[in-house]
Amino acid sequence: MKVLLVHLLKWQAQTGRRSASWRGTITEQRGRIRLALSRNPSLRARLPQLVEATYSRAKAIAAAETKLPLSRFPIACPFTIGEIVNPDFFPE
Repeated sequence: MKVLLVHLLKWQAQTGRRSASWRGTITEQRGRIRLALSRNPSLRARLPQLVEATYSRAKAIAAAETKLPLSRFPIACPFTIGEIVNPDFFPE
């Protein structure tokens, strides 16, 4: 989840630097989450807590990798659970 959130934040914050590599990482991480949920459907109910637990670290990593100030990223996760797992969602 952390890797996915990092790349969604980078995608949103640096529109001019979007790459096939970032898109691939987002797609791969969503696939891993779908697989984990198919093996353990009860995890779906814990997704909000997982996002909350990992967002702060994901935001810090995104800031470091983009060299943008931490304040450039929202305090709370700007994506819904539906958006995070939606294979067609890419923040604009």
